[in-house]
Amino acid sequence: MMRFALTGKTETPLTAKARQISDRLGTKSIVLVGMPGCGKSAIGRRLAPRLDLTFVDADEEIERLYGALGEGGQVMMPLAAYDFSAKFGWVSDRFGVSWQLNLAGPS
Repeated sequence: MMRFALTGKTETPLTAKARQISDRLGTKSIVLVGMPGCGKSAIGRRLAPRLDLTFVDADEEIERLYGALGEGGQVMMPLAAYDFSAKFGWVSDRFGVSWQLNLAGPS
C-alpha cells in the first residue's frame, strides 16, 4: 500500500491480503473499466505490482502493435478515432498479412 506523507512516499511489502488475492486470481487478469481520464491507468500501474501482475495499458498496447505490424508494411487506415471505434487501425504487415486493430470505446 502507498503511504504519502510530508517526508515522501514509502512502499510497504506485499500484504497477506494482496498475496491471497493474487493466489486466487491464478492465471486470470483484472480489467479496469471506466470513462477516459478517470484514472484507470494510474490505478492499474499501482495495483499490478502489489498483486504481482503485469500491467498492460490498452492504448499503449494498440499503438505498439500497430507500429510493429506496420513496420515495413503498408498502412490501409491510420490508427485514429473513428465514428465506429475509439481507436482503429488497419495495416498490412511486411509479409502481406492484413491486420485490423480495434480499441472499442464507450457505447
